[in-house]
Amino acid sequence: MDQWFPHIHWEDSEVNFSWWVRPNGDLPLNPDYQTHSLYEYLKVDDMKWHYHGTFAPPNGAKSLLNTPDGRSIFYIDDINFNGELIVTSLDPMFHIGLGFINQAKPFLHGLGQWLRTGDNQ
Repeated sequence: MDQWFPHIHWEDSEVNFSWWVRPNGDLPLNPDYQTHSLYEYLKVDDMKWHYHGTFAPPNGAKSLLNTPDGRSIFYIDDINFNGELIVTSLDPMFHIGLGFINQAKPFLHGLGQWLRTGDNQ
């Protein structure tokens, strides 16, 4: 992806596919910009199933969800393009299509609602 968009800095990471089946399991993710309008439609738990990699957002972009080491799995860049680029390593369509990881449904539903409202301007 970072070869298609010069401002996207991707880093592969190992996917944790089993944290949710372990007793008291958790996938530590830290919300940022909690006043962003997206959080009116999504909770952190809606964005928490696993991720395939992380990003180092460019200066001025808003990372909304970070790993403990400060890398982003969801950010919005409205600085480096003539528009708004929404970047995430979450893959809801894949999981909805296969019929597993139910967290993908509220994520995609909430994201769609947010996009339709225009609150993302």
